[in-house]
Parts: sequence; structure tokens; C-alpha cells
Amino acid sequence: KWLSNTSLIYSRYYTANIAGIYHFHSGVSTQSFKQEFSYFPNPNNEVRFGLMSEYQEYNHGSLEDATQEDGGKFMPGMQGLESAFYIENDQKINDRLSAYYGLRYSLYHQLGPGDRFTYDDITNEPIEAEFFPEKTDVLSSYSSLEPRLAMTYLLSDQNSLKLSYNRNAQYLRLMSLGAEIEWYDIWMPTTKNIKPMLTDQFAMGYFHNFNNNEIKFSAETYYKILYGAADFEDGLHNYLVDNLEAYVATGEGLAYGFEMSIEKPIGRFNGRLSYNYGKSDYQIDVINEGRWYPYRFDKTHSLTMFSNFQITKYLSISSTFLYSTGRPVTLPEGYYHISGIPFPYWEGRNKYRLPDYHRLDLGIKYSPNFLMRWTRGLKTTIDVGLYNVYDRRNIHTINFNQGQKRLFEQIGQSTYGFMPSININVEF
Repeated sequence: KWLSNTSLIYSRYYTANIAGIYHFHSGVSTQSFKQEFSYFPNPNNEVRFGLMSEYQEYNHGSLEDATQEDGGKFMPGMQGLESAFYIENDQKINDRLSAYYGLRYSLYHQLGPGDRFTYDDITNEPIEAEFFPEKTDVLSSYSSLEPRLAMTYLLSDQNSLKLSYNRNAQYLRLMSLGAEIEWYDIWMPTTKNIKPMLTDQFAMGYFHNFNNNEIKFSAETYYKILYGAADFEDGLHNYLVDNLEAYVATGEGLAYGFEMSIEKPIGRFNGRLSYNYGKSDYQIDVINEGRWYPYRFDKTHSLTMFSNFQITKYLSISSTFLYSTGRPVTLPEGYYHISGIPFPYWEGRNKYRLPDYHRLDLGIKYSPNFLMRWTRGLKTTIDVGLYNVYDRRNIHTINFNQGQKRLFEQIGQSTYGFMPSININVEF
């Protein structure tokens, strides 16, 4: 009746870029402990409870001049400890109704060594600083109670309805300067000046199976309210500033949408078709003149089509088609010149979009039976992949380069084009 799962996890992400004499470095590392227990008091209940704790270290970036002995410009590092306790229950109430409900209590502590600043609201310059020298010093702390509830009701053997609500606290956020520096994102933790983001999400779904579960259909809608949505203020053009957290502004956000899929999971021909309509918008007083704007990962339409056909016992062919609306991007409305130096003029955050993304992938899987006789029973499988069959050059970012006719030209940077591959697997 009891199960226990203990996890110890270490991860490290590191990036570096060398351009001439300038060396740029940044990284994130985490050390985590997780302990979960599962208890089965009877066949109708599964109770899970446990705790987790994760120590986080962030180097947001350092720019070193290789010709200088003192290195160069460094941004201050940050440390944090995120912990949580939780209990939840999967319960079958009767033959038609089941419920999942739980409660999670999360905590976040910003730890030393480091400075705790108070910033001027207009200039973003520090007006007060307090230094904490020890790793055990707490610069700021937050906590949140996170309830969640989901219910499933069987309308019949082939139909079901699901309702859910959950609240989540997010103490870490991925941030970017957008079009100005597309190649680098920052994981920004919670501090005294940056409050955590809270989300309340409501969802409802309908599920139906056809022909004895040969075909599965689902349709879901969701609505999410965000408190403390964060983004960099207008006017920040360089990550390598000592007061980066002063440029983080918070407000509110909304995310809502509709998802639909139809799937045939069994048979010689099987596949899945999925469509998603979604919107994700932010409203922050000091950004975009207080107007709502699309979040950088907003994609209005997304479509995925996967199919697989088993031609023979040993040969199959598959295809995957992906389509999505181009993500939002901020582009300058024009340029003005001072002493011959061009300066871009920005009018609206994420006002434009990149071109739509789409591509087709094909795959062939062949397991030659005759090779087993020659290889003494070893099973050999050959996978041939054709990535981006029609060589679509999808634009993922826009660079601002100095051109021949204009001082700045907006040039799209594309992803990979057509790429074949072959995989040979041997099982023994």
C-alpha cells in the first residue's frame, strides 16, 4: 500500500559567445531534492504527498575583454531556494464520477551573497543598497497556497466531461529583449523588486470515443488569469547592466484558447490531427504605453497532422506536418539620425509577426527479415528521415545588419532547410 520515490537532481546550462576580443558567458545551475510517497488506502483512492527543494544559481552574463587584465563587465549573480509541500488524492467516487484534488504550499527565498537594492522609479538607479555576505542570508522571501481540483464525469461508456481549476505560483521566468537581442534569453528569478507570478486556470473538456475506441475525439477550452506577469521595460537595450532587475516591470496577463484533436491509435493506418486556437496577452503600465500587447510566445493558430501506414510487416511510412502562426516581434517604425548615427524608433511592443511556420517531415522504417538469418538473430531496423521535405526556410529571428543602401537592414534568419538522415538500430 505504500510506495516511495526519492530523487536527487543536478543540472547545469552554460552558454558562451566569442566575438573577437570580447568573450560572453552565462549559465544556470540547479541542485534538487524530491521525496514523494504514494498510499493506497483502498482501490478507489490513491493519496500522494511529499516535498521538494531546489537550490538555484544564476549567472546572467559577463562580458570580458581579452586584452584587459581585470576581465571586463560583470552582472551580479543571483541565488535562490524554491521549496514546496503538497498532498493530493485521486478518488473514484462512483462508477461515473471521479475527482482529483490537492493542495500545494510553495516557498521561495532569495539567498546571498548579494546586494538588496532599492531603485529610483524614474532613473532605475539604486538609491539604497544592503549587502548580505553569507549563503544562508535571506534577501527576500515569498510563499503561496496553490489549490487544484479536477473532476471527470462519464456521460456514457463512450463520452466523458472534465472540469478543472488550479492555481500556480511561478518564481522563475524566461525573459528576452525581443528583436534587439534575439539570440539570448534570461532566466530571471524572484527578488525583492520582482514579485512572483500567480496564475488561475480554468478548463473544460469533452471526450468521445467512436467504434469501440478505434477513433478518439477531444475538445477542450481554457482560460488563464496571470497576476504579476513580467517583461523588460521599454528602453532597455543591453543586458550587461548592473541594475538589470530594475528594468523588470510587472502587470497582468490573460491566456485563453480552444484545443481539438481526433486520433486513430490502432490499425495499419493510424494518426492524429490536432488544432489549437490560443491568445496570450500582457498589460503592463510602463510598457507599450499601458496598452495590451501579445506575449512573445503567442501563436494564434497551431495545426499538427501525423500519420503512419504499415505497408507490410517489415515496412512502414510516416509523415508529420506542422503549421503555426508566426510569433510576435518588435520592429522599428523607422530611424532618425544624430551626427550621422542612426537610432531606431520603436512604436509598439510585439506589433508585428514573423512569417507563418510550416514544414513537412517524412519517415521510412524498414526491418529486413532476411538479415536475421545472416546476423544470427540480431534484429536490425533502418530508419530514413526526410526533414523539411519542401525546403521551407522558416524565419525564427530578424537581424539588423548594416546594408549597402541603408544603414540598417532587417534580415530574417531562417531555420534548417531540407535535411535527410539515416538511423540503423541493432537489437540483441
